Amino acid sequence: MIKMTIHNAEEVRQQKLPCDFLSLRIALYQVNLMRAPDEVSVRDVNAEFTSDNPLGQKLISLIRPSDLLSDVDIAAHTLKAAPAPIRDALCQQLMDGAMDTVEDIAIRRDALLEQKCGARQYYYFPLACSMEDEDGELLEDDSVNLTFYSDEIQDAIEREQARDIDTMAMYFWTPDPKLNDSIRNKLLACRWSLEEIHGGLYGRVEVTATEPFTPQEQKAMGDWIRGQNSDGLGEGFEQRPIETADGDLYVHFWNSGDDYFIAADDELEEYLPTGQSLGGMSM
Repeated sequence: MIKMTIHNAEEVRQQKLPCDFLSLRIALYQVNLMRAPDEVSVRDVNAEFTSDNPLGQKLISLIRPSDLLSDVDIAAHTLKAAPAPIRDALCQQLMDGAMDTVEDIAIRRDALLEQKCGARQYYYFPLACSMEDEDGELLEDDSVNLTFYSDEIQDAIEREQARDIDTMAMYFWTPDPKLNDSIRNKLLACRWSLEEIHGGLYGRVEVTATEPFTPQEQKAMGDWIRGQNSDGLGEGFEQRPIETADGDLYVHFWNSGDDYFIAADDELEEYLPTGQSLGGMSM
């Protein structure tokens, strides 16, 4: 979409945007700047931007010297990866001058997502954790009450999703081509978070769509979330320590136990100790 040229002393590096967080960090390292993209402004590296398409040129017109490189990358990614139901409208708003800053692009995207939302589904899963002992060894600890650390865990989940700079919906995939297309055409957003239920802390994924899922689509979405928890988002998340007053905590979205589950809100009754249902996909 756009090309960025950064400078540090005699070092010069070009980088296409959008890119992943690691690639942007490597570009900074290659000009001998050992700082993260969310710590470096456009001004810090005398960044220059070019584009050969009108949308990219319009984005460039919003960039200010004080903007962080990570924010510019997020803006480019937001445009490129916007869900199909809102992509044209978001790009048109940019071209029409409805945005004044790069941050406005995400704000406009979220407003469009909410306008298009015709159904909301929640999926739940149990959490497990490990804590470091005095010797720095990781110990599985089923006795830890994760509700004590809910704020710290939620902050960490939000940071983890920010690494992928969108709502995770763009990563959805299922092997059946027809089913894959039907879900992607109505899928708007997927956001991981937490919910306390009857004194226990559970992982929760909020899925928004333009219309309700069919039973087959609902199952495919649950299978994809399971895969993300074990090998995708969850795999990276469980490797990063969460600082607490009691030491570093590692939270797992997946485990190999027989009692692990991914349950939509209208399926949760059988997994909860009290048998209370939280309802189904809402309109």
